[in-house]
Amino acid sequence: MGKSYAHIKALAQPDQTACWSTSLAWWTHSLPKVKDYTEVDIMGMYNHLTGSDGGLRFPDGYTTMLKDPAWGMIVEEGGMGTQFRDLSKTFFKRSPVMCGYFDYTVGGYHSVALYNFKWGDGVWAMDPNGGTHVYRSFDYYFYPMKRTIFGYI
Repeated sequence: MGKSYAHIKALAQPDQTACWSTSLAWWTHSLPKVKDYTEVDIMGMYNHLTGSDGGLRFPDGYTTMLKDPAWGMIVEEGGMGTQFRDLSKTFFKRSPVMCGYFDYTVGGYHSVALYNFKWGDGVWAMDPNGGTHVYRSFDYYFYPMKRTIFGYI
């Protein structure tokens, strides 16, 4: 089981395309060893990776953002039969996990910060779409036919 970050206030994205900057801002708030950034700071840092709608290009822009040395993340791709549950034994113990994936409920790619999993059950996330902590199944993020990008320390 990972560490709970439910005590850190969830952040709501200011528009339909800002999930990536809001999730990363919350991720920086949750880790004392990483410099704390606002979502406006993060938007400015990665504006060159966005599309015409202001959303971060997926998967290339999202992967580039997570690989920035400022975050010190290991970045991996899941989906298509990923062994996510095996990988999570390690990375959930160190930090929340940035997760970019196709979300059918929002009709496009979305970003959340995952934390505090339960084996065989699900995982908690800070979801900026509504600015709340939510509990969902692993398959919601890592369904075998989805392309999922995740970053962790």
